[in-house]
Amino acid sequence: MLFRSATVRPSGNAVAAWWRSTLPAPPGVPGITPCSDGDAMHAPRDDDGVSRPEWVDGLLSARAYPHPVDAVRLVETHISWVFLTGPFAYKVKKPVNLGFLDFSSPEKRLHFCHEEVRLNRRFAPGLYLGVVPIGGPPSAPRVGDDSGGEIEWGVKLVQFDESARLDALPEAGRLPAEHCRRLGREIARIEGTLAVADRSAGHGSPERLADVFAMNISQIRRHRPDLAGRADAVGAWLRERLVRDRQA
Repeated sequence: MLFRSATVRPSGNAVAAWWRSTLPAPPGVPGITPCSDGDAMHAPRDDDGVSRPEWVDGLLSARAYPHPVDAVRLVETHISWVFLTGPFAYKVKKPVNLGFLDFSSPEKRLHFCHEEVRLNRRFAPGLYLGVVPIGGPPSAPRVGDDSGGEIEWGVKLVQFDESARLDALPEAGRLPAEHCRRLGREIARIEGTLAVADRSAGHGSPERLADVFAMNISQIRRHRPDLAGRADAVGAWLRERLVRDRQA
């Protein structure tokens, strides 16, 4: 089996933006608007244990932005704070380490902001505008303040209409099968251009897969203790399947 780098795959935002730019809108739909990815602009989540820094509240003020803002809305996910300002959205990574991603240091958050823009601009150059500094005192932060002493960094995007998210289109009957086929072909084309991982790297081996499964189960147990029983059942099934595959 050949394995390709997962770090170069587009996010849901980037895929949907490509989709919107290359496909005609379904009848009665003015255009297909990018949806969110796993780290997306969904409704606010419950408290995830990450304390909210002072500057997050500061970014709820229109004065924090270098462009006119009528109102700011904060959308919170398990790994990001997203500030919706009207014309633009600013996505700031939380200082978390969930195993499958590590944003625990300022240097890592800055690095992955640049990676997010670099990778997704290939599909949605008009959506991913760049990485911006957030500077000033925590009580009065300013987006775009690069005078030194940055508080944090964020990804600047064009804000889109959430009512037309890609994940909402199927429920509304506005996702034609041909669009899905064309998207599948485009993803396959991109996958075919990626470098193949060396077999010695161990990608896809039973041991590597077992490590990933164990990490996921551990994270579920820690962050969603109410689902611990279901997570343990899934973990037991996965271990049994891996043992069976080794013996096959």
